[in-house]
Formats: sequence, structure tokens, C-alpha cells
Amino acid sequence: MTAALRAVAVGLMLLTMAGCYSFTGASVPPHLHTIAVPLFDDESATSLVVGLRERATEAIVAQFTRSNTLSVVDERSADCTLRGRIVGVRSQPEAVGSVGGTVQAQRQLLTIAVEGTFTDRTLNRQLWQQTFTASSPYETTGDLREQQDRAVEAALRQLSQDMFLKTVADW
Repeated sequence: MTAALRAVAVGLMLLTMAGCYSFTGASVPPHLHTIAVPLFDDESATSLVVGLRERATEAIVAQFTRSNTLSVVDERSADCTLRGRIVGVRSQPEAVGSVGGTVQAQRQLLTIAVEGTFTDRTLNRQLWQQTFTASSPYETTGDLREQQDRAVEAALRQLSQDMFLKTVADW
């Protein structure tokens, strides 16, 4: 087989295989172009994370802004809304050790749970409602507040990615 014929055969095979893969989920309905993300509610009843409502809301707004799929606007002019309700925040020992004969947590696992609701305002229809959970470990040595803050940021980043993907792809 000549090199040119082999190249054509490989090209045809690749084109044929490309048609075999498809996404199975729905995407954002074509009439939705703008989204509002009102300030999340916080029903976690914890003082573990200061400003969590604002930080969670900012994380999902930043995710949509970076993606450029739906323009973030105020609620009055939005085609759809994504509401969030923080339903749980907990920190529990992940690894324990002994320091001077005293058993202590050396690493904690921070978990944040957010219930999200995505609504098509144009058709006045709820598209989905789901609880999302994300966790991130942090060390209990050094600056505890700084370690905890990094864990919060990591968990919020994961939550915002999960909520974003559920909104735009729903795979």
C-alpha cells in the first residue's frame, strides 16, 4: 500500500470514528442567554466559615464569567436563575496522631453542601434541583485559619464547577 493511499485510509477511519462519539446530555436551552445568581442563602448554622454566602455566590459567578456561556446579569433582566442554599458545613478529623501523649487531629476534612436550583424564567419552569457536596482536607498545624481558608476555596471551586456543569451540560 502506498503512503498516500495509507494516509487516505487512516483519514477515512478517523472521520468514521469521530461520528461514533456523541454527548448524551442536554445543554442549555437555546433561548437562554443570561443568568442571575442571587446571593446564596446560608442555612448551615455554622460560624466555621466567615462570609460563606458571599464567597459561594462569587465562586459560581466567576465560573460563569470565565466560561462565557451565559452572561451574568441582575435578576430582573435574566433569562434564568441559579439559586444556592448552603445546607451544611462540617469539619471532621481525617487523620489523627499523638503529640506529647495527647491524641490530636493532624488533618481535618472540610465538607460543604449546597442545594442548587436552576430555573428558566422565560418559560417559568424549574430545570433542576440538586444538592452538591465538595470536600477538601486541611492541616491543623501552622496557621489554622489560613489552612482552613484554602480548604474552603478548594471546596467552593469544586462546587462551582459541579453546579456550572449541571447547568450547561447536564451529562
